[in-house]
Amino acid sequence: MALLQSRGLNIKDLSIAKKLLLRSNYYDIVNGHASFLQSNTNKYIENSTFDELYAIYMFDKNIKVTFFGYIEKSESLIRTAIAYYFSKNHTESWSYLHTNNFQDKPLKVIKLFSSLEKTIDFYNKKYLTNSITHYMEKEKEVPLWVLINFLEFGKLRNFYKLMLERDKIEIANYLSRTFSNEYNREINLLPGQIDSYLENLNDIRNIVAHDNRLLKFKLKKRSKYNSSVSQNMEPQHLNSVFHVYLSMQLFLSKEQFLLFSRSLHKREKDLKKHLSTCESLTILGSIGFPENWFELLTETQD
Repeated sequence: MALLQSRGLNIKDLSIAKKLLLRSNYYDIVNGHASFLQSNTNKYIENSTFDELYAIYMFDKNIKVTFFGYIEKSESLIRTAIAYYFSKNHTESWSYLHTNNFQDKPLKVIKLFSSLEKTIDFYNKKYLTNSITHYMEKEKEVPLWVLINFLEFGKLRNFYKLMLERDKIEIANYLSRTFSNEYNREINLLPGQIDSYLENLNDIRNIVAHDNRLLKFKLKKRSKYNSSVSQNMEPQHLNSVFHVYLSMQLFLSKEQFLLFSRSLHKREKDLKKHLSTCESLTILGSIGFPENWFELLTETQD
């Protein structure tokens, strides 16, 4: 606390600040978020407070909780689409362990098969009771529509990436129809775009699941642009969290996406109450959210 004060941070209540620093990691609170209140690495903006710093830290944690909840909801549609179209087109026993049902990338496909088999082996244990143990005992086979719910998101994304192009096209067409029906906007999705969105959604999922800092995060790869996804909220950066947020429209119902957006907007309004030396726009802007993003969204959804 003495170090923070020496750098110009105003700590109004030393006892409360002490409790918060003991409860939470100093690095997470200070090093992770101080730059929003600093003029340089060793100097805080005049009149900036520990309360502001902690509010920014909690805002980061709270929007991660929000993102995680709606990413999980997005996964439901993704899992269903993959399981349905793959199973429809490949009806043989253990169809997801046949190399001819995937792209001609033998090393990657064999690695996928190994991860699927390990998942089945892990859950097919005598002391566990689940749908995998049930199917192995009764049918001696685990259908994809059962296995799909046990796959980590990274494995799920990899499964989609290695599917045959004709199967991926069917999924893209299905997601296009679903999106058009939900949002009353025509869209032409390509398999490569979906793969791009899933890859970046997986990156964000890993960030929020491991409670790493989301603010100022930049994706490793740029998302592939689709004007129907962005509508009138053109993202400045296709490697931003904001673009991942926009792409989640593809996997959420209109009602779910509005609830997601309202939750983020409420978090932003709550943050504003605690800020005096910086603006919430600067903070959300660090992950690509533009000014008046919520108003633009409302216009888009009407």
